[in-house]
Amino acid sequence: TCLDFDGELFHRGRLGAVLEFPSTAGMRSWLPEAETILKELHAAHQKQPVFSTGLTELHLGAVTVTATDICTILSSVPTLRILRHYQLVTALNLLHGEQWRRNERLPKYRLRNLDADFSHVVRCRMSPEAVLPPDVLQLAVLLCPAACQVHMRFDCSTPHDVLAPIATSLHSLRELSVVCVTSGERSNLNFEDLTAILEHHGADKLRSLELKVIEEVDVHVILTTCAKLERLVLSGCGNVMPPTCHSYNCGDLKLPTLRLLFFADGDDFSWDHAVPPCFWSATLGTAHGSRLEGLFLESPRIAAGTVFQHLPNLQVLSLCRYPEVTLGDVIAMCGLDKPSVRPLLYIRLSDCQRIGQREKRRLTATLNGAHLVVD
Repeated sequence: TCLDFDGELFHRGRLGAVLEFPSTAGMRSWLPEAETILKELHAAHQKQPVFSTGLTELHLGAVTVTATDICTILSSVPTLRILRHYQLVTALNLLHGEQWRRNERLPKYRLRNLDADFSHVVRCRMSPEAVLPPDVLQLAVLLCPAACQVHMRFDCSTPHDVLAPIATSLHSLRELSVVCVTSGERSNLNFEDLTAILEHHGADKLRSLELKVIEEVDVHVILTTCAKLERLVLSGCGNVMPPTCHSYNCGDLKLPTLRLLFFADGDDFSWDHAVPPCFWSATLGTAHGSRLEGLFLESPRIAAGTVFQHLPNLQVLSLCRYPEVTLGDVIAMCGLDKPSVRPLLYIRLSDCQRIGQREKRRLTATLNGAHLVVD
């Protein structure tokens, strides 16, 4: 049995109501709408769980609970396979931290996810609260040996090596989400601290990678270590721009199984949001047979004049703050100039200066039932 206060688990294997695109489509600002659509497209590709008696999966979403409440849940239902809430690892530490530090025998949970919040939630002049001990993920991995999904929040005060147990001790990793909570401060933890995780797990099992407000991201590392990615989210990250890409054999880099790509430049905390051109060749190129179904780009800084090719599986195209994109680019990516293509569900073009009402009318005339928003 699954109890879901978020919708992420419920919509596995099915297209949710958001993907029906009613008249409210385009009413929200670009970012929250794009993130919601992305989540539902991702959920639609997940397998529905096999029926079982008793509660096995619990997603608390935005429900207000404390780590003590989650301790009660774990004690009452120790056989849970999914328990989504950022206080999960805090609760595990409350229950078993002292046992572990006394070298006592530890129980084993069936949990397949580890959600941790190392952040103080730094805001203005608020006094920071106590955070998790830096070695707590080592304990969490021991308690949950079947875990294959990791969701983590941190801030500028988080030690840079807190994620090390994910690379050294976790048996398998299919989904990794790392989010920095910041008011503009530079953090100790950056992309270099994630490299060992990607090198260890990327080539084998990693299917979903989400990085938000992470500094010194080198997309070459992602492209070379995570060839089986199906979902990639880079939002508000600062990127390393090497002076040359020749030594990376960029022409051979590709993500052939990628279904969902979300790239946003965020709140401009980072020093360089641009990525090398080879990233776009690897993710948007079709020479290797593109599987992209959802493409979400905010201020991607793709060079003007880039030739786009038809993405034959595309269902959702959502672009924002993209002054270089033209009507011809949209037509090419969506295959609207071809006699028979897979019908799209939704196109949104926000703050794209070269696409106005005239271009909207031309697009509308070529669409076959897709919902179109130009704002």
